[in-house]
Amino acid sequence: MIKTEYEIAEIVKNPPVSIEEKVRVKEQLMDLRKRILGGENFSTLAILYSEDPGSAKKGGELGFYGRGQLYPEFEAVAFKLKEGEISNVLETEAGYHIIQMIERKGDYINVRHILLVPKVSPLDLFTAKRELDSIAGLIRSDSITFEKAVEKFSDADNKNSGGILINEYTMGTTFEAEQLDPQVSFTIEKMQVGELSNPVPLKIDKQKDAYRLLKLKSKTQPHKANMLDDYARIQQWALQEKQMKAINKWIDEKAKQTYVRVVDEYKTCPFAHQWEIR
Repeated sequence: MIKTEYEIAEIVKNPPVSIEEKVRVKEQLMDLRKRILGGENFSTLAILYSEDPGSAKKGGELGFYGRGQLYPEFEAVAFKLKEGEISNVLETEAGYHIIQMIERKGDYINVRHILLVPKVSPLDLFTAKRELDSIAGLIRSDSITFEKAVEKFSDADNKNSGGILINEYTMGTTFEAEQLDPQVSFTIEKMQVGELSNPVPLKIDKQKDAYRLLKLKSKTQPHKANMLDDYARIQQWALQEKQMKAINKWIDEKAKQTYVRVVDEYKTCPFAHQWEIR
C-alpha cells in the first residue's frame, strides 16, 4: 500500500549573521580555550557549552575519523594536532570550534571539540520573514511565477532546480508525512495542490534560524501500487531486489572461502549466510 505522498518546493530566506555576533562567539571560544589551558577540563566545558548535539553529551568527543570525512577546515587543523594539544579558534560551515586531539591511529584521529554557532538577530530574522511576505504577495498577484521567484530570491542550494525538496531517505522528490519536518508536515496537510504557504520557520543544519515559503506541488492519495501510477517505484523495487540477490550470492561464495570464529555461546544462533564456523 502506498501512503499519502507530497511533492514540495520552497523559497528560503537565510538572513546573514552580523559581524558583531561572529566576534562575540569567537571571543567566547577564546575564553573557553584560555580556561582549559588554565587547568579546566575540556570535556566538562564541552558538555556545558558546546552546541553540537551529537557530541556535547559525550564531552565533545567525535570518535575516530579518517581524512575526507569531516569539514575540510576542521581536518586541516585537527590532523596537525599532537595528543592533548588544543587548537586555536577555527570556522567551518557549522560554526566556530576549538579542537583537542585525543588519540591518533595511523590515518585516523579521535578528537573532541566545542562548537558555538553564531545566532541570527531577531531583527534580521523578522526582516527575512517580511521579505518572504512580499514575495508571496507578488506570486499570488501573478506579478511573478513561483519558479522565477525561486531563481531570483531563494537563498537555498536548490534554487536552480525549482526549489524542489529532496527526500534524504529515498533521494526522490516525494515525502510521506512522517518523513517531513513536523512544521512542514503540519503546514502542507492543510494546503491544496498549487497553494503557497505563509512564511514557515526553518532550521538550517539544525542550528541556524531562517524562514521559507512552501508550495505544495502534488499530493498522491493512498493506493495500492500499480504499473500506471507507480512504474518508476516498482522498477526501483525490482532493481533493489536484483541487487540484493547479487550481493547475497557474492557473500555466499565468499563465505565458503572465509574462516569465521564464533564463540561457543553463539554457535547455535541462526546466520543469514553459511559461514565456515569452527
